[in-house]
Amino acid sequence: MDFLMLLMLFFIFSFLSFLKKQFSFIMLLLSLEMMMMIMYFIIIFIMKDLSLESFFSLVFLAMGVCEGALGLTLLIVMSHFNSSDKIMTYFNF
Repeated sequence: MDFLMLLMLFFIFSFLSFLKKQFSFIMLLLSLEMMMMIMYFIIIFIMKDLSLESFFSLVFLAMGVCEGALGLTLLIVMSHFNSSDKIMTYFNF
């Protein structure tokens, strides 16, 4: 259970890094990918502990890969139009 608590702590830190004011779109995507990988490890750990089959973890991993590919595509499109990956150039508050 110590490993599960460590994973929860890593998830909280990655979520806090996602919530704080990010200046770069790539750092936002990296924190999202870190949260997805930690959730994947938590699912694997719980399913192994409960002796369940791991089909759901493969579906979750496939969704994480699709989310990463979509995020990188958006990064390329946004940096192509604005010549920057800074978030503050997209939102004028």
